[in-house]
Amino acid sequence: MTNKTKLFGLPLLIMGLFVFIASSCDKDDVNDVDNGTKEIKGELIDADDNVYTTVTIGGNEWTAENLRVTRYSNGDEIPRVQDAEEWVKLTTGAWCYYDNNPENEELYGKLYNWHAVNDERGLAPEGWRVPTNEDWINLVDFAGGERIAGGKLKSTRTAPDGHPRWDDPNSGATDEYGFSALPGGLRNGGDGEFLALGGRGYWWSSTLKDAATALHSYSMNNMKYMSYEYSISKRTGISVRCVKN
Repeated sequence: MTNKTKLFGLPLLIMGLFVFIASSCDKDDVNDVDNGTKEIKGELIDADDNVYTTVTIGGNEWTAENLRVTRYSNGDEIPRVQDAEEWVKLTTGAWCYYDNNPENEELYGKLYNWHAVNDERGLAPEGWRVPTNEDWINLVDFAGGERIAGGKLKSTRTAPDGHPRWDDPNSGATDEYGFSALPGGLRNGGDGEFLALGGRGYWWSSTLKDAATALHSYSMNNMKYMSYEYSISKRTGISVRCVKN
């Protein structure tokens, strides 16, 4: 082979290598899903400098983790309330750890009452919001409707895996879109008791259902494929996801 032939082949080799590297980089950031759309993962930072993975599903960007912030978006502190009797009397925003155990924060995030969700100072980071009922409906519809959406949105972590995880059997869980829903349980608005860690996850909607007491929220559990619309008291403490404005 002449030197001229060798030199002619070199640019083709370099071009092929470039295409291979570019293709590999794309696969790290963009994952194909079954319906042919793209799932693009990013990051979000809250007022406490906590960093969250985000994921785009059906054209909306969501946090792929439960909120852990202790301050409103303007920097004001959100009170932590541990006492059960105090919790059920609240008419202002508050948060707690499940079982008042700080170890549960990294596993499942914090639990917030609706007064924190509704505060004009903003619970979600700037440029984001607590999802409306319409946001949740669009997410559930995109994932196939309420009869099967829970399975596609739940994390596949299942007992006997360590926490965070769903109790067995975690029916239908595929985490098809990277939403990675985990069962943070709730703090009861009637008596301040903690319930359902590992078995159920509940997430606030910002939309009122009944002006007196009831809010829209969304629930998934370990026994079903379904995602439920759920009416819940403003005093209840549950998890929060955010969606980008």
